[in-house]
Amino acid sequence: MTTGSRVAQTAMLTHAAKLGEGFLFRGEAVLLLSLTGEVPTWDWKKLNRPATFKKNFKVRSFKIEEVLAKLLKMFTTNLEDATTAQATLENVWLISAEEALEQYGKRKRNVQGRNQRRD
Repeated sequence: MTTGSRVAQTAMLTHAAKLGEGFLFRGEAVLLLSLTGEVPTWDWKKLNRPATFKKNFKVRSFKIEEVLAKLLKMFTTNLEDATTAQATLENVWLISAEEALEQYGKRKRNVQGRNQRRD
C-alpha cells in the first residue's frame, strides 16, 4: 500500500478517526471522517423533534417582561411620591423658616423697645 494513493490515505484517516474517537472532540472526529469521504448517517428522528426549549424561553421572557413592567411602574410612582413629598417638605421648611424669622424679628423689636424704655 503506497501512501500516495487515495485508498491508502482514506484508510489511514479512517484508522486515525477510530483511534481518536475517545480522545478527539466529536466535531474533530466528524471532520476526519468527512475527509475520508464517508459521511455519517444522521438520526432524522432526533433532528426533527420539536424545539420545546424555544417555547420555555418564550414563556420565561414574557414573565421577565411583566416583572420589568411592574418594576418600572413601581419606580415611577415612587419617584412621583418622593418628588411631591420633597416639594411639600420644602414648602413646610420655607414656611417654618419664615415664621422663625418673623418671631425673631418680633423678639428683637420687643428687646429693642424694652431697651429704649430703660434709657
